[in-house]
Amino acid sequence: MVDYNEYLQSEEWQAIRRRAIEHACGVCEECGETESLEVHHLHYETLGHESISDLQVLCPLCHAEADDERREENQRQFDEDRLESRAEGWAYKVYGSDWHLTRDMNEIIDKFQEWLDENGYE
Repeated sequence: MVDYNEYLQSEEWQAIRRRAIEHACGVCEECGETESLEVHHLHYETLGHESISDLQVLCPLCHAEADDERREENQRQFDEDRLESRAEGWAYKVYGSDWHLTRDMNEIIDKFQEWLDENGYE
């Protein structure tokens, strides 16, 4: 696994960063700013082996907004995964171990949400 902070100091990253800024014609890809440009990772799956399409050139303000959006999306995904996991456990208790053979996951989540609401859970 690549150490993120160490990688950002590497010559390899600096070269990729320069290429990304050149590819974006030296402007923020969101607002058009030309000063203090930063390079944002759209995802980290290719960290250390990025292509230009894995990156976005942004000014500091747009970069902060993009990072906030990623954090919000990660939290949303975490909450969704947690709800699904809890619904699976509930379905096992209510319908038995073969519940998944006769019931759709979306139906289970809806029924579980109804159960939570009826029982005063958030």
